[in-house]
Order: sequence, then C-alpha cells, then structure tokens
Amino acid sequence: MRFFRFFVVALVLASSSLSLWAMGQSEQPATEAIEQRRQETDQLVIYSYDSLPGTLRRAIVGHFEEQYGVTV
Repeated sequence: MRFFRFFVVALVLASSSLSLWAMGQSEQPATEAIEQRRQETDQLVIYSYDSLPGTLRRAIVGHFEEQYGVTV
C-alpha cells in the first residue's frame, strides 16, 4: 500500500512538473506572434454575450467613444 501511495504522489508531481514546463515553452512563440500582428488603430472591439440588453450595449459604446475617442 505504501508503494502505491508513493507511486501516485510521484506520478502527480511528475505530471505537474511536465505541465508547468510545457506551459513555459509554448508561451514565448505565442507572444512573439501577437507582437508581430499588433498595430495602432483608433478602433475598439468589445466582445459580449448576445443576451446583453441593447440599452446597456449602446451605453457602453457611447461611453468608450466619448471617453477615449475611439470607434467601437
């Protein structure tokens, strides 16, 4: 029974270490790709649910256009 517990703990530690290593490896190229595609614009895209009420949607759009001078 002790061997089984040791094996399970070792397996969990190994998988979490591998997962953390893999996340660190894949993070760098994705960031570089985003930086290459970035460009300066005066447009803002807001993503929301379809169930967002129209009055609230218009208020948000109006706020961003007035406050920040961007096209939403």
